[in-house]
Amino acid sequence: MTPRKGKRLVIDANIAHSAGFSDVQDSRYCRLSLDAVLDGDYVAVFNEALRREWKDHLSRYSWTWQRSMVAQRRVEYAEGKEFAIYLDRACSSLEHERWKDDLRKDFHLIQSALASGQTILSLEKNFPKFVAIASLKVREFSTLYYANPASEGEGCVDWIKAGAEKIPNRRIDVWVRNHLKS
Repeated sequence: MTPRKGKRLVIDANIAHSAGFSDVQDSRYCRLSLDAVLDGDYVAVFNEALRREWKDHLSRYSWTWQRSMVAQRRVEYAEGKEFAIYLDRACSSLEHERWKDDLRKDFHLIQSALASGQTILSLEKNFPKFVAIASLKVREFSTLYYANPASEGEGCVDWIKAGAEKIPNRRIDVWVRNHLKS
């Protein structure tokens, strides 16, 4: 099978889960973001851990979305195991054990992002902050880009529709400064 052209996006399972609720504002932006990915020229990137998370958190809406992406051959697997070497160094830059645990829990997102297009879509708010802190010790993390439909609303959807360019304010450390309070 020939790899599809198009930007690669690592889409966290929390977006798949949230997209299934019709009465929550964040869910609307998750659905709109997934629709923009489906309508655009994108490839969804998974690794085994993320695939399992999606399976555990699929809503009817995200199941249909994922089936459409698979049918169009717009799903790619990138484990990123070669980037596991960064986990200990990243965790050593965080001061609290809870922060380290949170980074470990979602480290698979970093691995797939580094192995593909470096862009993560997620509803996480602490995770990008921990990645930004860790990027001071792990320079490779500063190549990651981030978007959060719940925090950004239409801004995230519009960014996806416009091509999800890797612009400076999307870099994960800059995103944290612009969207999260200290």
